[in-house]
Amino acid sequence: MKPVISRLNDQQRYRFMVLLRILLASLGGFCIANLTVPVVGLMFPEQLALAVYAGLQLSFVVWLIFILAIFSIKNALHAFCLTLGCIAGLGLLAVLLKPWGTL
Repeated sequence: MKPVISRLNDQQRYRFMVLLRILLASLGGFCIANLTVPVVGLMFPEQLALAVYAGLQLSFVVWLIFILAIFSIKNALHAFCLTLGCIAGLGLLAVLLKPWGTL
């Protein structure tokens, strides 16, 4: 049995890929933008309120750049790998900065 994506015609496949990129850019970008805030906040534990505010402002810029990057990458698999890599990298960075930010 063939996968559903292989039974689609060219126009339907194009629409599916655009939908996939929209979901990847919005949901993946939201996760990445939300992970930017604690990373920036934990980098500067002395001025936590100012750092969190700066991280929140920076997260909007990160989200915008990520959306532009997702739609400029030609291969959807590369876009998916970029999303997972950014989420994993920022998540790991937040976990590693947590002990340093609580000193």
